Amino acid sequence: MMSLSVACLSIFGLPKWIRTSPSKIAPCVLKKVCICVMIETIQTKKLNSHYNVKPSLLDLKPSFYLAYLLGLLSFIACCIVLTLPIALWMKAIPILVMVLASGFYIARDALLIFPASWCAVYLDKDQKIMVRSVAGHEYLARVLPSTVVLPFVTIFNFKVPDCFWVQTIIILPDRVDVDVFRRWRVFLTWQLAEQLRKNNS
Repeated sequence: MMSLSVACLSIFGLPKWIRTSPSKIAPCVLKKVCICVMIETIQTKKLNSHYNVKPSLLDLKPSFYLAYLLGLLSFIACCIVLTLPIALWMKAIPILVMVLASGFYIARDALLIFPASWCAVYLDKDQKIMVRSVAGHEYLARVLPSTVVLPFVTIFNFKVPDCFWVQTIIILPDRVDVDVFRRWRVFLTWQLAEQLRKNNS
């Protein structure tokens, strides 16, 4: 058992003094350390293989769930404004702005009517995230830490070159393939974890 444990520790790269001085360590301690190292290595390999599953093309379809949600939020906001004790003409201005803004975002982000609407996300040959608009323009996307990844919704915040404004793609289950959506959630989670690790190092 002693020689087997020492060989195992040597394979998994423990410090040299542990491998060359087994007589100074109780066999039970060597056995426990060996088992812990093996478990940690196996878990690390599984994690790496999990994150190495690259997502395929994320083809975005029009989302009626998102259109309904944006319309509902706009309606609630308008109702709140109507309850304010101010003149009617003062209520009309913010209500008009909210209706126009809601219609714009529903057309652009939910129904993908505008040429500038984002309709696809994919990885290029260098494994970098690219986005494509309805007009066919493609841009390199830099994932921002404000991106939110949840099982039922993903809010993908990113920036493209030569553009000051932050771009956002709201992904609901009704606009993408379920399996591809799952892989992209894992990939974006890994990207955010890598960014956090680099910022803290």
